[in-house]
Amino acid sequence: MLNRAANRISPCNIDTLMNHDNDAASSSDGHRIARDTVYNLLGRGLPLVVGLATTPFIVRFLGEERFGLFSIGFALISSFFVFDMGLGRAVAKYGAAYRVSQREAEIPLLIWSAVGLQAVLGTLGGLLLAALTPYLVSDVFVIPEALESEARQVFYLLAATIVLSLLEFSFAGALEAYQRFGLLNAVRAPINVISLLVVVWVAWMDGGLPLFFGLFLVSRFILIGLLFVACSRTVPDFLRRMAFSIDGIRPLFHFGKWVTLSNMLAPALMYADRFLLGTIGSMGQVAYYAAPFQVVERLLIIPGTLSSTLFPTVSALESGRATKQLQALSLQAIHFLVCIMGLMGVVLAAGAPWIVWVFFGEEYLAHSVSVFRILLLGVAVNGVAFIPDSVVQGCGRPDMSAKFHLIEFPIHLVFLIGGYHVGGLAGVAFAWTARVSLDCALLLFYCHLRGWIDGRALLDHRAARNALVLLGTGLAVSQLSWGAPPLHLAGAAILVTALVAYIYRMGLYPTERASLWQFVGRRTGRRKEH
Repeated sequence: MLNRAANRISPCNIDTLMNHDNDAASSSDGHRIARDTVYNLLGRGLPLVVGLATTPFIVRFLGEERFGLFSIGFALISSFFVFDMGLGRAVAKYGAAYRVSQREAEIPLLIWSAVGLQAVLGTLGGLLLAALTPYLVSDVFVIPEALESEARQVFYLLAATIVLSLLEFSFAGALEAYQRFGLLNAVRAPINVISLLVVVWVAWMDGGLPLFFGLFLVSRFILIGLLFVACSRTVPDFLRRMAFSIDGIRPLFHFGKWVTLSNMLAPALMYADRFLLGTIGSMGQVAYYAAPFQVVERLLIIPGTLSSTLFPTVSALESGRATKQLQALSLQAIHFLVCIMGLMGVVLAAGAPWIVWVFFGEEYLAHSVSVFRILLLGVAVNGVAFIPDSVVQGCGRPDMSAKFHLIEFPIHLVFLIGGYHVGGLAGVAFAWTARVSLDCALLLFYCHLRGWIDGRALLDHRAARNALVLLGTGLAVSQLSWGAPPLHLAGAAILVTALVAYIYRMGLYPTERASLWQFVGRRTGRRKEH
């Protein structure tokens, strides 16, 4: 256990921490983290932008009930990712370790052992979904009779897709072990973008969901083929040492046992709201809820990219017992996410009625605006939780994430059922927000107990004050409704402008403002050079 720092940490510059001679992370690590962050952000951001742009067309072309079935389909296949058993991430972890420890010759055996095991697990998962399909369509989900045949075809196609989706994790993990993030994202991003465009085309042509999910299955074949070629060009002896070994999967199981439990609970926690609405509500309610959720959850690309980039640095700082640097790094990362996620949440909350109208149509206004705003708060809190979660895993305690999920799951179910009966869709959104808030609080408290994050410094830090200011402003602008008077709109615009000015002048520390302008200056200088 790391010793808790006796003195509270003052804010410091992340670049300084990463490049200081006495820190565990070197300057080259800082450049690598920055490079990988850009690759990951571009790889995730391009499908995000296309997804946001195509969502209104998908919703309108498919209609409420088909879009609800479309959402349930992707929630189902995501739930079956539990069969991955953490093998993809384990390949990345041990592959990188083998490279450093002069055991690179063992990496192909590690990869193919994971691929073989995931092929078996994916097949079992697909057979299970295929066997459950008649029961899911007729007894579990409230699917209109006219869509039952289409739903069966969709679920059978998803069953065939599961094994390919799992194999993707192993090949992607191999590229991550060799830090080929640019190549990985260059392969993944175009396929995912094309898949989104195919949805629009199929919906516009009224081709039916089975046609799309059939083409989605084909796209997974293509993706696996491209990842296979990428691995063969990256991993030495990748094709020559194609073998399955019990010894090869032993370390994978050792690492993945807690990740597996977390993977079992995470989809259930993430999609329990939609499954609940699909069983005791209707496909129309699923659509009214899932449509705004799909928009706001895309904001998690920011904390997701930041946490994945900081993960190796956190591990290095913990390994080097650099307690103060770890605390300061975590503190500033949390502060950054509070500011950026909060500002985006306030702006989107102010424009919620117009966003819902543009993206989904006028019929969604009465159902989805309040859901949109409540979920914005939940996504902001969930984004902050990415940092303590990354710290917990980077410091070698991935079991705690799984244990917290075990604690949260029954509480979440009670909140969901109670929220639905008390507040309808808004009650369900509030239940999800309460669950992610509990998760964030548990992670922060545990990190404080272990000395990885100084909770007292966090409460005294500007992050806490900024969070309250952002929350209050968000509640104020959430009073805007469709057809609000121009005076109200002008007042909201002034309030948001004042908030941005406050965050810049009083919310950020001088070192953070200096780092921001230094970063902008570097980017501008590079553009001029080119």
